[in-house]
Parts: sequence; structure tokens; C-alpha cells
Amino acid sequence: GTEYVDRVRFVRRQISQRCDAASVGRNAERILARVERYLSRPARIVIVGEVNSCKTTLANRLLGRDVLATNVVHNTLAPLRVKFAQSAEVYALDGAGHRRALGSDGLQYGGLAEDEMLDVGLPLAALKGLEIIDTPAVTPNLADINRIKPSLREADVVIWCTIATQAWRASELAIWKALGLRAGRTHLLAVTHADLIDRKSTRLN
Repeated sequence: GTEYVDRVRFVRRQISQRCDAASVGRNAERILARVERYLSRPARIVIVGEVNSCKTTLANRLLGRDVLATNVVHNTLAPLRVKFAQSAEVYALDGAGHRRALGSDGLQYGGLAEDEMLDVGLPLAALKGLEIIDTPAVTPNLADINRIKPSLREADVVIWCTIATQAWRASELAIWKALGLRAGRTHLLAVTHADLIDRKSTRLN
């Protein structure tokens, strides 16, 4: 909670005041600064999967309403982050953390640079302690993999969406390994399109 963050901040400041630049304490200060940043931000869920694996549908279910249009996400090769804001807003966010406002036409791929992601703020209570990053469909192609890697660096939970009728294919395993996800994070497998199995069973019977 905020009390723990305040304690980490207090200890970090004490170290900063009492240690010179060359001391071991400076390393501890940098580590505590990272811990402070980590604890101060909302939990971050990143959704990954191949094409048509219902990533955006899952994001909408986590949000509790259909706020992300699947056709918008399909029109861009950029990850899309959804977070809390007092009023609806859409920005382009680059790797250095710089934001620029986008109009409604900015949601198209042509409005984004290669290193930018869509940063969408919505006044939803569900987002006050949560951020969701919906990544573009990924393939074993190295360019696709490198495009979404930055989104995974500070993920608290990574959810891989796999289609029920052909779940966890060899290509998915290859992509997962290539992403090089660090141990210590929570990784989940979401099996989507389960209704297709019911239809298939009905046809066989």
C-alpha cells in the first residue's frame, strides 16, 4: 500500500543524504528507487497472442465493458495501453516516455511512428489500480517479436491467448521462447473461442 511506498521513499532519501557518490549505498539507493517506481504504479497486464486469438475481447472482459474496438487494434501495428484518466484521452507514447496528443484519425497506423504505442486513458473505476496493454498479433518473425518486447519489460502479468481448436501450437511455443520472459512474473494461458469446440462436437454427433 501507500504506507509501504512511503517507507521505501524515506529510506531511499536517508541513504541519498548520508552516502557519497562512490559508496555502496548509492547502489542501494538506485535499487530502492526502482522498487519505489514499481510499487507506485498500477499493476500491469500484457495480453499477447497470434492473429484472431481474441486478445482485445479478453481486454474488454477485464475492463468489464466493450471499450476497445477490435477493428481499431487491427488497423495498427502498435501496442495499445489502457489506463485510468479523469476524462477520455488518446496519446502516442514513444520509448523515451514522450507523449503527443492524437485526434480520432490518429488511431490509424499512419498516425504513429515505429517506436510509439497508443496510450488511452479512460475514466473507469476498474483501471484505478490496473493497466492493460493489448499487443498486436505476433508471429515468429523477429520484427514482430521485437515490436512487443518493450511492452513486456515491466509486466506484472502476461496472458497468452490461444485458440481452443488449435491450442498452443508449435509456432506459439517458438514465439513464447523468443520473447525471453523473465522468471518471477505471472504468466497465464487463456484459451479462447471455446464455443468453436461446442459447435464442432455438435457436428460430429
